[in-house]
Amino acid sequence: MWISRGRWSTLSGLVALGALFLVLAAGCSSVSAPRSSGPPVAHGTFSLGGLPAPSPSPSLSRQEEVVSVVRQFFAALDKAAQTGDTSDLVAVTYEHCPCRQVVATIKQEYSDGGHDVGAHWSVDALTFLSFDHNSAYVQANSELTAYRTINRDGSIRGSYPAHHRTDQIRLTEVAGRWIIVVVDGLSDS
Repeated sequence: MWISRGRWSTLSGLVALGALFLVLAAGCSSVSAPRSSGPPVAHGTFSLGGLPAPSPSPSLSRQEEVVSVVRQFFAALDKAAQTGDTSDLVAVTYEHCPCRQVVATIKQEYSDGGHDVGAHWSVDALTFLSFDHNSAYVQANSELTAYRTINRDGSIRGSYPAHHRTDQIRLTEVAGRWIIVVVDGLSDS
């Protein structure tokens, strides 16, 4: 789940970014992606650089398409935290992935008038654990900058330090498009 360095309340105090960490850390392993019958055909680490996530295109290799979708996922987390717009997050994830729980949390935070300040995800590395014709399993190392959650009245709801995450992400190809079906949080530090 790693790619080279390039770099989310309710009134009861639930903070969208904190909820994301809980969702990802708890893992989404209750939903499984289709398993391939053959051995993995490729492993490797791909550089993400610091560029915005590109849209998959016919000129990309299949592994580059997977890298693009993972980049889009982290860019969508950024956009959702910064704006409350979760449409990009929905676009790259399977509708039954437990990782989608963060969508409702972010929508609630913003509908309550709150927002996040300073939250930014970056992916340090993405490593293919397995890859075949319609399934990919990658491990991602990511960083989240220090951030604050702000209430409607401008008061600070919470402040959170920067931290590093390790996640395993399973993707499957459906109708020619890669989507994320599972995000297993392995560690937070």
